Amino acid sequence: MKRATFAVFLLLAVGACAHAPVCHPSLPFPLTKDCLVKRYTIAEAEKEHFVLGRPFGYQNQQWKEFIAQMKPGDELWLYRSSPVPPGPPRPGEFALGFEEGFLILRECRYVDRLTTLVS
Repeated sequence: MKRATFAVFLLLAVGACAHAPVCHPSLPFPLTKDCLVKRYTIAEAEKEHFVLGRPFGYQNQQWKEFIAQMKPGDELWLYRSSPVPPGPPRPGEFALGFEEGFLILRECRYVDRLTTLVS
């Protein structure tokens, strides 16, 4: 019985972790689960952001330093500072103070971020 209870607790803790709000004081905005857009592998991110003949173009060196921090079990996420409504933007509509990029989560805690877009 104790083993089953522990297994249920572990599943709930892991499940809750993936959906829990994530905050860090160094971010210019409160990072919540709504800001996490998509989880990526390094290869997927590099393929989607291949610019000027290399991953992340002029930010290639920053990208290499950023992913060098990753340890087994870390998660790489695309984030947006504020949720963007679904569908195409309306003409003349844009968000001021909007930020997008990648961040590393380790055991559901913020490690670092690489900003790729700011408006």
